[in-house]
Amino acid sequence: MNDNMCITEQFKIKYGYYDLNPLMRQYVEVKYKCQDSLLLFRLGDFYELFFEDAVTASKILGVVLTSRDKSTGEIPMCGIPFHSLDNHLCKLVKSGHTVALCEQTESPLEAKKKRGSKALVNRKIVRIFTPGTIIEESMIDTSLPNYLVCVVYDAKLRKCAICFLDFGVREIGVFEVEVAECLQELEKLQPKELIMRKGDIELDEFKEIYDIYKQKLVIYSNSYFDYLKSVRTIEDFYSVSSLSFMGEVSKFQISALGGVLSYIGLVDTNKINLPFPKLMGNDDLMRIDVSTQRNLEIVSSRTSGVSLFSILNCTLTKGGSRLLFKYLKNPSANEVVINNRLQLTQFLYLRVELLDKLRNYLNCISDLDRVLTRIFMNKMVLRDFLSLRNSLLAALKMKELIFKQCGSDIPTLLRELLCNLKVNVSVIDEITSAIQVKDLSSTSSSECFINPSYHSKLGELNEELKSAIAEQNSLRVKYIAMTGIDSIKIQHNNIIGIFLEVPVKHASKVSSYFTHRQTTVNHVRFSTAELTDLEQKMALLRQQLMSVEQLVIDNLACLVRQEEGAINSVASGVSMLDVFIAFAKKAIDENYVMPLVQKQCATMIRQGRHPVVEKVMSEKASHFVPNDCYFTDHERVFVITGPNMGGKSTFMRQVALIVLMAQIGSFVPARSAIIQVVDKLFCRIGAGDDLAMGQSTFMLEMCETAAILSHATERSLVILDEVGRGTSTYDGISIAGSCLEYISKHIGSRCLFATHYQELTQLSESLPNVVNYTLCVRESENSVSFLYSVQKGIADKSYGIHVAQIAGVPKEIVDRAKALLTILQNQGSVLNLKE
Repeated sequence: MNDNMCITEQFKIKYGYYDLNPLMRQYVEVKYKCQDSLLLFRLGDFYELFFEDAVTASKILGVVLTSRDKSTGEIPMCGIPFHSLDNHLCKLVKSGHTVALCEQTESPLEAKKKRGSKALVNRKIVRIFTPGTIIEESMIDTSLPNYLVCVVYDAKLRKCAICFLDFGVREIGVFEVEVAECLQELEKLQPKELIMRKGDIELDEFKEIYDIYKQKLVIYSNSYFDYLKSVRTIEDFYSVSSLSFMGEVSKFQISALGGVLSYIGLVDTNKINLPFPKLMGNDDLMRIDVSTQRNLEIVSSRTSGVSLFSILNCTLTKGGSRLLFKYLKNPSANEVVINNRLQLTQFLYLRVELLDKLRNYLNCISDLDRVLTRIFMNKMVLRDFLSLRNSLLAALKMKELIFKQCGSDIPTLLRELLCNLKVNVSVIDEITSAIQVKDLSSTSSSECFINPSYHSKLGELNEELKSAIAEQNSLRVKYIAMTGIDSIKIQHNNIIGIFLEVPVKHASKVSSYFTHRQTTVNHVRFSTAELTDLEQKMALLRQQLMSVEQLVIDNLACLVRQEEGAINSVASGVSMLDVFIAFAKKAIDENYVMPLVQKQCATMIRQGRHPVVEKVMSEKASHFVPNDCYFTDHERVFVITGPNMGGKSTFMRQVALIVLMAQIGSFVPARSAIIQVVDKLFCRIGAGDDLAMGQSTFMLEMCETAAILSHATERSLVILDEVGRGTSTYDGISIAGSCLEYISKHIGSRCLFATHYQELTQLSESLPNVVNYTLCVRESENSVSFLYSVQKGIADKSYGIHVAQIAGVPKEIVDRAKALLTILQNQGSVLNLKE
């Protein structure tokens, strides 16, 4: 937001600027600064919207669309009360709009004193609410990250710098990747807003990114990302004289970070405090490409709505949920890290009583990251300090409980984690001393307030205010005696202040001692010199009280900020502990086992199960059929044949998910499992035209297959489903056979290859590490039963006609298909058929 922007003549003409009154001219001038946002314009106790913004907002909010007079016509308008801003703001943002909030920066009285009786109140945009910069918990899913991402491309190096920021939890980082991997990284981050250079987004390299993220793109000119400008932005933001604190970073990483920091400065005028950015690396992480993330439905599902994330997520804190999301997006490929995680899961798994107690403590922990953010942004309320104190106390009790029950005989990762659970107890003590909690038994909730004894001045002012209230009660008794009216009340409102309220029928009894102020339908309102003096006295006391209370809050906030590092460590430690407690709980509830994970070993999964399908089936009282999967040096490529709907895709996906679960530190759904560490996971399953990108089913299949064959290594796990089915039979068989041969001879990765091409099963005779598997079927005279069990062998049929029959294809067509199949099997062609 540039407050010095000069409104163009074209913009003035659009809104009939010269025919407007001064207030509406001010509105147009403000609107010019946020043309792409809905503008909430503060007018007294309301936020008003005008012109096209009013039309749009009235439909979303369901409020009445009215109009404001203008000499050349009526101006559409609608408004919302200031006290209900949050609810309406949430609806506007969730509908996909950015919203600019324009506040009055002075009172009408101040404006009149400074600039005369007809002076307009000064107004200013204080914040623009955008999807990537929202911190309000009512507007986002706080159990998931909410990333603002900036991508800057270096054409010479063919690399992209990516800077990401989760504003609400003050997490910021920057890293670089090859341009070919940019989309893959964006899929992991799932940005709510994506900032890019106009020059970059127009390149062919970013066409797919544009097509996928065009609704979330914020595009700026190349000058916005200028290196020297970015350096100044970063230095100003962090109040440093050089960028040495960042270590060795590329110029385009600087530009990406500068782009993010400039953007948040545009949308929020408040001073923002963020930690120094983390320099990220991906060397020890399993690589998962975009199509694999989607095909395996790791964190979201396009069909059932049930993903691996939703199955595993029994975390109890928001931070734990966000960390689990990151683990699933970035599994470890480091054998030591993986086994340290598994040992921690096992430690908790074997101690059910401890696990339950720790979960009880986790229920007492708030979203520490977001509490800390509100305190740093001066948007905290008193209850935030109480939440912080209770969370820190619960974290310390968890640490104490673990050491008490287990002593020092604990896993390495847990020991490191518990070291993070420490904080200066003076913070807890200070908050405890400052804040009192009052239970509200009637509403089963509580309210908190500052302890009057915490600050000497606070106690004095409270006593004086109590005395003033007692004086008010005494005046009421006096006025009852003077008038003989028992129903007299002393009331207050924001318009006429304190007043005496008398029923209309008794108004004639009131003497001239009382000054008439207002008459309503049922009452007449009066004031006295004593009430006026008392009102001024009470207003001053309340103002002084608010000042002292704000001073206390500011001092508490300052104390918390000084402990930022320790509190961040507690938040990180609690989130991590929550994740592994969830892993242990899930293992107990779902009968998962601890896998043995090694860098050099065979992969042997005994009676493995698909974690998502099994859960869905159990809810329908159905039984999931487990299967074995044994990869050895001599059997690395499985050619899997079998009927449609026989379970091929489920089997292949479950193998991939079991490997992924093991490498995030979770137990796995199997009787036993030995897992060789996977460096890259590829899953090409399913078909569908990508019309938006002009790609047919076959073209998309070939593009994904080509990417897999180019990037897979000996340590990768590759899953391919029916490669070549999108073209003619002979072309398809040739392509599929060539791919299998290349994987077997040149890549050497573990591979599950499902196909309906029976000819491919012959490759096991010429390629020593290829083996055939099939899905079992029980066939009777009139029916076919899918057994869903995998065994070595070759399927003799695909049973496609049977699948068509149970799908509801008309009997006449099914019978005709059977006849044609018989002809084809007998004469090898269905051409020149005679009726």
